[in-house]
Amino acid sequence: MTACGMFEDPAFDVLKGGFKASWTGLREAWSGKCIAKTCANCSKQKFCLVCAASANAETGSTDGVSPYHCAMADAFMAEVEKNFGQK
Repeated sequence: MTACGMFEDPAFDVLKGGFKASWTGLREAWSGKCIAKTCANCSKQKFCLVCAASANAETGSTDGVSPYHCAMADAFMAEVEKNFGQK
């Protein structure tokens, strides 16, 4: 069991340790890990699909700021404003 299909580690063997122990292990391993504070407080957050896995893939850190996701959120916001006249 992994937290996400994009992460190989940490991984827990549910067949050996059971679901509860694996779940607990994942929760402990991921405790305190989240997206960047910059992203968590960003005004574009509702338009952004960044997650810890994609940030890690792009920046090498689960709390890295993803330039790709920032650009996508900007483009999405521009389209919404162009087509609906609102942000």
